[in-house]
Order: sequence, then structure tokens, then C-alpha cells
Amino acid sequence: MKPTVVIDSSPLSSAHQGRGVGTYTRNLIAAVKAAPSPFTVTASPHPSTLKADLIHYPYFDLFFHTLPLYQPGKTVVTIHDLIPLIYPDHFKKGLKGTIKLALQRQSLNSVNHIITDSAASKRDIVKFFRLPSQQITVIPLAAGAQIHQVSLTAQTRLRQHHHLQDRFIAYVGDINYNKNLPATIQAVAKLNHLQLVIATRASLDQNIPEVLAINRELDKLPSPDLVKFIHLNSAGELSAFYSAADWYIQPSLYEGFGLPVLEAMQVGTPVLCSSASSLPEVAGEAAVYFSPVSSDKIFQALTQAINFNKTQKDKLVRLGLIQAQEFSWEQTAARTIGVYQQVLNRP
Repeated sequence: MKPTVVIDSSPLSSAHQGRGVGTYTRNLIAAVKAAPSPFTVTASPHPSTLKADLIHYPYFDLFFHTLPLYQPGKTVVTIHDLIPLIYPDHFKKGLKGTIKLALQRQSLNSVNHIITDSAASKRDIVKFFRLPSQQITVIPLAAGAQIHQVSLTAQTRLRQHHHLQDRFIAYVGDINYNKNLPATIQAVAKLNHLQLVIATRASLDQNIPEVLAINRELDKLPSPDLVKFIHLNSAGELSAFYSAADWYIQPSLYEGFGLPVLEAMQVGTPVLCSSASSLPEVAGEAAVYFSPVSSDKIFQALTQAINFNKTQKDKLVRLGLIQAQEFSWEQTAARTIGVYQQVLNRP
């Protein structure tokens, strides 16, 4: 009888479903189920209630107790990043979070192996959790096949629906401190002629510190149309958004991976990218890099990018398409299955 592997699907029915963890969980389950393997693979939002030879938890929340203290069988967990520990002043955990973090650390003692998205995240896990590096395997993510270049008609429809300018810079993701949006808005204000469109599912509650910091910069804009926030409801809309953009920008101070960079490259949109943390692992030679430490550095990169001639821009697009092809969910699934085999073969 084949060994049974259960992947925890609970992120698909939580607030994570529209974020990076949900994207990872959804694509991982589909890819692992489709891949040849010596296992029976299933998914469940309550994996510990099932009889399994191995359970894979595809996320690890630092300040919520998402990982059981004791495991009935063998366990693999994916830790995407430790950004809240890198910037503790901007990710307040409070008393409850401190207790939950202690429990999560304790839970890691019963885990057989850890998967993470990048070499940068692996270094952080070794540093902050003092775990042996041989217990951690780096398995990169990939852009899903549902993200693809769309027709000019679909791009025009998206611009009209969201009232976007003909030319704009795209950003996709959260608004957390590490995303560095205030400095990016400052840089766009200095440029003063190319719209920045921020596609996010994050709450824009006025009491959130990150929102307050963003609003302070929005109030200084020479024109309110320079920055626009939108919400995208489907992979089709996201594909159209990337496709319609002049450039995609990833200005983060820190990333565990940076999946939107690959998504933008996959649709043929040139990328402006922070040189911090994992991002050079993802973008390779297919991006215009900048230091994210100041708005001046971002402004200089924006100025360089918009002055590219057609030949320069086309070359970057070609490099991006090639780079995106270096990552696939088939590879991610195969390497993940390899971790399962490694764990199950251990006594």
C-alpha cells in the first residue's frame, strides 16, 4: 500500500486564500497531485484528524498557533519568511503573540523537515530558530499558468473599468512595512508624470500604522491621480493588470520570495526590483535593480527605466520571459515530493 501524504488546505478557507500563502497552497496541492509519486496525496483543512504517514503544513504563522505541538506521524512545514522577526518594531506581537511564538518554536521541535522559498529565508530560519541547515530545503515558487499575457482589448477593458491612465507602473501585494510603499510613493511624486497603481487586498483602515504612513505621502502628491489603489477579483484581471502596465515595481525592503516579480515577467512586463534579500534570487539578470533604502534610489531607477529605448526594453522583456521559465510548479512539486521521500525513508 502506498504511503499517505496529507497537505493542510486550511489557508484556502481563511484570510490567506487571496494572499501569497493561499496561492502557494493552491498551486502546491494541484501540482503535487498531478505529479508522479509513490504516495497517495490528499488535501484537508483538518489534516491531524486523518490517518497519514506524513502531513505537510504549507505555512507557519509566527504569532498564531498554526502548528500542533505534537505530531502523530511525520511532519513537513513550509516557512515562507520571518519578516516580522526582522522588523520587530513594525510587527508588534503583543503578549498573546509572544506566547504563540513560543508555542510555534516549541512545535518546530517535532517537525521532521522544513521547506522554505529562498536561500535568504533559509539563512533567517537558521539564525532566528537556531536550526541545523540540513533540516531545511530551499524550494522556489513559480508563477501559475493562470497568469498570462492578455489581448490589448482585455488590457483596455481593465484600464477603463478601474479608470487607469494609459501608462502606469504596477505593484501587486500587501502594504506591510517591508513592502516600502511610502518611499515608492515619494519617488513617484518626484517623477510626477507616471501613475503608480497599487493592487492590494490589504485593509486600508485609517488606524493601521502602514496606512497612516502611506496617507502622509499621498497628501504630499502634486496630483492625487499619481497613485491609485485598486482591488482585483480574478486571475484574469491580474493578468490584464500586469499586461497593461508599462513596468512592474517590487520595492521591498525584504521578501521571502517575491512571486509577483515572476508573474510580471511571465506576461512580458519589464521589472524594476529592489536588490534586497531574496529578490535577486528570483529576478536574476532580468530586472533593473535599485537599493530600496531611499526614495532617491527608487526615483533614479524609475528615471532610468522610463528612458529605456525600445531595444533596451525589449531585451529586458526577453530576459524576463526566460527567467520566469526557470521556475515551474512541476519542479516545485517534484522537489517537494523528494522531501517527502527523504523524510519517510528515515527511521
